[in-house]
Amino acid sequence: MKELTVKLDFPRSFAGKLETKGVTADIGYGADGRLGSYDMLLGALGCCFYYHVLHNAEKMKLTYDRVAFTIHGTLRQAVPDTMETVEMDLTAYGVQDKEGFSEAVKKSTGECSVHATLSKVADISIRLHYA
Repeated sequence: MKELTVKLDFPRSFAGKLETKGVTADIGYGADGRLGSYDMLLGALGCCFYYHVLHNAEKMKLTYDRVAFTIHGTLRQAVPDTMETVEMDLTAYGVQDKEGFSEAVKKSTGECSVHATLSKVADISIRLHYA
């Protein structure tokens, strides 16, 4: 069993700190330079998804230079305001086997736990580009 712990500290405003694994992030709303909850959620999606892309690419012995993500989400206008749509744009650089890399990305949709969780409430689309 894998255990995780994060610590959050808020003054009497919504401008706090998140700490985990020796890293601290400014969190909250209403100020530039702070991560909001959905910023972190979409970041978690990209991080988890790329972990599986990397793992699948390594198993398939695929070569590439890097992958860049842009993830855009929209929220429902209801309470709770869950994600309604998530659009993931991946740009892969230096890919030698595009068909194989596309398969590695496709496999990742079924392996990423954050993707599985979000897909319960949101329509998720993935667009893969090559550069």
